[in-house]
Amino acid sequence: MSDQRDGVLRRVARVVVRLVYRRVDILHADRLTTPGPMLVVANHFGGVADAVLVVLASSRRPRIVAADRIWKIPLVGRVLDAIGAIPIHQRRDGASGNQDAFASCHRALAEGSQILIFPEGVTSEEPSIAQVRTGAARIVLGARAAGVEGIAIVPVGIHYEDKAGFRSRVFVEVGEAFGPDSVIGPDAGADDRAAVDRLTDEIAQRLRRTAPDFRGWAEERALVTVAEAALRDLGPDPDTPIPLDLEYRVANGLARLEPGRRDPLVRAAGTYHDVMEPVGLRDRDIAGRDRRRLGPRVAFEVALTLLMIPYALAGLVANAVPLALLAVLRRVVSAPAVMATVLPLAAAGLFGLTWAFWLWWAWSYGGWESVVWAATILPVLLAALLATTERLALGWRAATGLVTGRRSRAHAMNDLREDTLDALVDALASAPSGSAALGGEGR
Repeated sequence: MSDQRDGVLRRVARVVVRLVYRRVDILHADRLTTPGPMLVVANHFGGVADAVLVVLASSRRPRIVAADRIWKIPLVGRVLDAIGAIPIHQRRDGASGNQDAFASCHRALAEGSQILIFPEGVTSEEPSIAQVRTGAARIVLGARAAGVEGIAIVPVGIHYEDKAGFRSRVFVEVGEAFGPDSVIGPDAGADDRAAVDRLTDEIAQRLRRTAPDFRGWAEERALVTVAEAALRDLGPDPDTPIPLDLEYRVANGLARLEPGRRDPLVRAAGTYHDVMEPVGLRDRDIAGRDRRRLGPRVAFEVALTLLMIPYALAGLVANAVPLALLAVLRRVVSAPAVMATVLPLAAAGLFGLTWAFWLWWAWSYGGWESVVWAATILPVLLAALLATTERLALGWRAATGLVTGRRSRAHAMNDLREDTLDALVDALASAPSGSAALGGEGR
């Protein structure tokens, strides 16, 4: 595939991601730019969305290994062929029948390509790694036995705030690369079962250190919040941003606490998170030395929302049909993993068709000048609609929380922060691995 087509693929991925998600943070994306043969292994929580996010994170065009049954979907097979995807059979008894697919992967690695595979094999509903299958290890060892040198294995963790939610947030972390020679001997091949198992275990361990390892999405949000607060208190300056990778390392460590210590912490931190989020605040805003900025920040958010309402209403009129169909789709599709796959495809298709209609109407009404004007204003109106809707929804949640007393015994955000940190101290006080949990797992 030419560089031009690679660029088109990345631009399409960027448009879809910006439409579906409110914010995407990518950490260590440079680790995917290293030239040479590379096997990218990623957790599989969001179906098609996972592949789109890895394409966005990588400056190289990954050859995606996907289940062969996807090729049977009308038009999808042609798209997959166009981007160089590799079909593979999904059988519970291993790689039987995948000789051609494995050979394709070996050739791609020999050409110095980047391959993306989801070693769990199936999409997981919960933010924790399922059993890692042996396919990734067999591909690497088979390619090495065929003479491919310098193969890098790169784990990628995809953290969803709400994988089935429209306009939620995503964090993508790219882990450190490693080679098979650092795990097993140089002579082991894909038919060496012991070597395959050792390399599979190493892939699983590194993927768990990079990807989420929680008991639910609410727990993930809560523990990331308390991790940020604890790390900020340990730092020299409360206004200094905390690296996202450090937050998730600590949060994963806290998730390993016993339920009796972990659950009260999750409740306290969850309440703190739910009160900050509606007004667009983070822990650094509450912990910062200049607390007088909180009032102006909230006032600014309210004023900005009021100013955007007219544009949001115009955006609602222009995009009423795709928004209504997406709402119906969310009611029909109950499984979050399925929704995570359907949502980006449906959003891209529905909004694309709707905007194509408006561009056709503009051309019929006023020619190319009207088309240029419509193509410029349509994204602006949609952005205003999404931003205003999100602010109004979060503001309503905050108001109802204040009225119903959902915020526990505290009535101020800094009190809730202190409650969260007190719960952290209680959770770690008698835990044998408390200090290790707070420090996160080393890499």
